Amino acid sequence: MIGRYKDEFPDFGELDVALPDHFDDVSWSNEASPCFHSSAARVFLFVDYADPAKREFPEAQRFGLMEATEDGQHRSDEGGEILHTDDFSRILETVEARRAEFAAGPRP
Repeated sequence: MIGRYKDEFPDFGELDVALPDHFDDVSWSNEASPCFHSSAARVFLFVDYADPAKREFPEAQRFGLMEATEDGQHRSDEGGEILHTDDFSRILETVEARRAEFAAGPRP
């Protein structure tokens, strides 16, 4: 489900990146930017404004990937950061690798 971010962040505009189908829009206006969750990859993806001047932290990179717990919650410790980048292709590569890892199941 994509579209909740439009209600929570009405000035964000259209999402200009194509998210894989396994992401759900879990945006909440108390966050700094729209947020999407993938239970398949156990991640939260934050997509910040394309214009750095509109970001809460203009120097921050646009995309942030954070680890989710198995039950779909944000990790409460500092170790949950996976990747911050302006390169969306790196986000997609990391998400796909995590999804493949979790799909393979536990290691023997």
